Order: sequence, then structure tokens, then C-alpha cells
Amino acid sequence: MCRTSWRAPEGKTDLPPPGTASPKNLRHRPAPNLWLHLGTKPDGLHAFGYGIEVRQELRRRGYGRAIAAAAETKCREMRVVSIGLTVFGPNKAAQSLYEHLGFEVTVLQMRKHLSTRQQGVTSANR
Repeated sequence: MCRTSWRAPEGKTDLPPPGTASPKNLRHRPAPNLWLHLGTKPDGLHAFGYGIEVRQELRRRGYGRAIAAAAETKCREMRVVSIGLTVFGPNKAAQSLYEHLGFEVTVLQMRKHLSTRQQGVTSANR
């Protein structure tokens, strides 16, 4: 795995320095975060992004776009064939950003929540 390098976009100087996170003061953790897993497939090297995060109070300022661009640049330098990631269904802002950056949906997972108590089933008719 490798962590992407990242530089604040032009004019974005209000970020805490990287590596200043501590359990006592998490508000000073780096604003953008992305881990890339690199793996070889028959057609070449592929990357998968994990832990993509921009702190809530710093969203909608271009940091997500900047970390994605840094990851793409690094992957191109390494001749990576593709970059994958997971976006949870309710995160429409992230979905929109990634689609705008050229990512395409490749898998759609769905689930149905089942209550712990089955309706209409009693111990007498089990």
C-alpha cells in the first residue's frame, strides 16, 4: 500500500500540517486522507482507494478533488491501469464528485433490512 502525497491547492493555507494528528487532538489530523492498495492483475497494475476522507468542516472547498488528482497523477506515473473505490449509497456528494472525475459505476450492491421478528410467524407455526 502507499499513501498519496498531497499539496494544498493554491490559496488553501488553512490546513493543519500533515502528521499532526493525535488521539487528544483529532481536529488537527490532515484534512484529506487516501490510502491506495496496489495489486497486479493479468493486464497490469491496478489501484484501489481506501479511507478517502475530508473532514466535514473542510468539505466543498476542493480538497476531495485535489486528493483524487494527486492519486491519479501518482498512479499514471506508476503506469497503473485503473483506480477503483467504494462509495456508499447515501453519499450522493461523493458519487457526484467521482462521476465528474470520470469514475464509472462497476458494481451496485443492494440490501434489504429484515426485522429480527418475522411478521406472521409464531412459534406455533414454525
